[in-house]
Parts: sequence; structure tokens; C-alpha cells
Amino acid sequence: VIDISPDGRDFAYNTDDGLYLRTMGELEPRLISGTEPPSSSLTFSPDGQTIAYLDFQNNLLKRIAISGGAPVVIAEVPDNLYGISWEADGTILFGQFWGILRVSATGGAPELIIDSDEEQERVNAPRLLPDGDSVLFSVSPIGDFDAGQIVAQSISTGERTVILEGGN
Repeated sequence: VIDISPDGRDFAYNTDDGLYLRTMGELEPRLISGTEPPSSSLTFSPDGQTIAYLDFQNNLLKRIAISGGAPVVIAEVPDNLYGISWEADGTILFGQFWGILRVSATGGAPELIIDSDEEQERVNAPRLLPDGDSVLFSVSPIGDFDAGQIVAQSISTGERTVILEGGN
């Protein structure tokens, strides 16, 4: 799993040792101190100074400054994340088996904003669109990624619009 900072200057990725950060123009990446438990599903904050990630040993969504330090728990999550994004409005979106959830980057209880039929489909990679109400994500029938779609769905109305067939 890898993510690039909004300004394109840094990229971060996870390893069994923790999260590593590499700044463009530098040869060596560095371990972000405080991220040592295995992690996955990471995203940069809009200002690029903080990373949110899943500590999957403890099922905790955490955030940490790219300079390192003590991670801060944002929320408990019951399962692995299927895509994560830190939005300009200060919320974090992430996919789970049963849908897309939103939580404040400062912490709190995740809120289900887009329901999914966990018996029929999987959702992944949510991103809030500029209207602040629509979420762009991929959805595919279980076991058939080739039949996936890229969709936009309104949080307020639930209306789903297919953007691309065969995308995942």
C-alpha cells in the first residue's frame, strides 16, 4: 500500500516494520517512528503533514505526524479497510464489507454513509467529490472483479450513477 502526499513531494508505504516515508529528491526512505506495528491502508492529510493508517493488529484507525511521535487513535474499526481517503472537510472515508464509513480525523465513532449488500458486492477506494455530497468509489460483485464499476453515489439521496463499466 502506497500513498502520495497532496503536493507530490512525499510518498509513504507500509512494511512489516511500520510506515516508511520517502521525500522526492532523497535516496533513502525513513521509518516513521511510532508506526512499528504492522499497518495497512494509509492516506495523507490534505496538508500532507499527517498520515492516517490502519493498525490491523489492534483494529484501530490511527493518525501520526510524518515527523513521527505518538500515534493518536481515531477510531476502532471491525475489519480491514478497503480504501481510505482523508478529505478536505476533515473527515476520513473508508470501505468495509458492508459499505462506506466516515469518521472525523480528530476521532469519534465511524458513521455508515453508503450501505452495501455485503452478500452481493464489495466497495473500495471511496473519495468525496467536490460537491461534498457525492462519493466516487468502485463496486464489484463478489468474485467477479471484471464486472466491477466505478460509481458516484449521493450520500443524501442514495442515488448511484455508473461512471465506468468494467472498472475496479
